[in-house]
Amino acid sequence: CSLLFHATVLGAWVGAWVIPLDWEQAWQDWPVPCFLGALGGYFAGSVVFVLKLWLTLRKGEGQGSEHLKQH
Repeated sequence: CSLLFHATVLGAWVGAWVIPLDWEQAWQDWPVPCFLGALGGYFAGSVVFVLKLWLTLRKGEGQGSEHLKQH
């Protein structure tokens, strides 16, 4: 799904923002912030995807039941 891909890439990009900060923390080493950002982005994208799917199915639920009543 393109939504999950874009959310993951955006999360990794946002996670990379902390790399140049000079805090000298273990979580700031090269792959960790990008990895954590990608995980966060994927999770956020998954939540948005499930919500969109739920709303779409909920919207279509009423139409389907009316269609069944007509036959």
